[in-house]
Amino acid sequence: MLENVGILTGGGPAAGLNAVIYGATKAAHEAGYGVIGIRHGWRGILDGQIMEITPARISGIANKPGTILGTSRTNLTRVKIGKGSKTEDKTQEVPVFMKTHKLCGLIAIGGEDTISVAEILYNQFDLPVVCAPKTIDGDVCGTDRTFGLDTAANWVANAIRGIHEDFASTGYIACVEVMGRKAGWLTLYGGLAGGSHVILIPEKTYVMSEIADQVKKVVDRYGYCILTIAEELKIPALISKIQEGAGPDSFNHAQIALREKGWAKVLAEQLQKSTGVEARPIVLGHAQRGGPPSVLDVIMGLQIGRKAFELIHNGEIGQLVAWVSENPVPVDLKIAGGGKFKPIPPEIYEPLLANLDL
Repeated sequence: MLENVGILTGGGPAAGLNAVIYGATKAAHEAGYGVIGIRHGWRGILDGQIMEITPARISGIANKPGTILGTSRTNLTRVKIGKGSKTEDKTQEVPVFMKTHKLCGLIAIGGEDTISVAEILYNQFDLPVVCAPKTIDGDVCGTDRTFGLDTAANWVANAIRGIHEDFASTGYIACVEVMGRKAGWLTLYGGLAGGSHVILIPEKTYVMSEIADQVKKVVDRYGYCILTIAEELKIPALISKIQEGAGPDSFNHAQIALREKGWAKVLAEQLQKSTGVEARPIVLGHAQRGGPPSVLDVIMGLQIGRKAFELIHNGEIGQLVAWVSENPVPVDLKIAGGGKFKPIPPEIYEPLLANLDL
């Protein structure tokens, strides 16, 4: 038996996480390595929460949702101390943890925040880390796509398809809010596939009167309207109406799930005033992150997991296993780290939005 490889999953759950764990663990076992699972993301390093990932433990998990390791949103550079607002940098605990558990490499599976922490660890301590791009938001730089997005987009599309029949019967306006933070990939893909009449994404700036005019046209034509909207929007006249329910998280992101009034409610109120048609806010919420992974997310996950272990084994560290031209390809962590995210470029969203039946 050689040394151990560590695996952790950070950030929000996404379909395909267990497939990555399976692919990496299976490859590691075949090469004679032990595999240590770190529970609840980076927090597990601070709390010493680990589990041995045996062949029996990964049996049958590749097509299961969630993550057998658990997850958390933990920023090792800003760990909260006590009940106050004081934070401390705990990154120095990672080299100690890896030495204690004889880890020759660490596979960190997550989105841009998890990747950014891994990049810091690699740069400051030269730690043997490799990352895998997970997020339903689809906004990790350096990769064609992220696993989790396809499953979530299909779930969103199916939810919207179900809403159509209800609102066609009632004649209401639906404002369906979709996850994705400041990137509109999930909103755009799920909204188009679900047959939405209007789609609003964070990459564009909107004028409320123009949105109302679009909605009126749809209602006049079909008798109802379904808008699919991102959870973060640029509508300058309405931004002051958003009511936060908590301060930003440790990565300085708005805690959107805790909002007292988000974009679905604000927009529904404004559209009802503007059109005289009853409008309902629908927040799809955390269900978007669940459900069985799609074929694409399973296949991506298995290949990315195996490639991540191969990079560790070959000493190719400080890499992200990107998905490029339908293959797992290593790219430098600095491309995806540093808090960067990937919005939809106009050359992609403009022709897709042109397909809306307005």
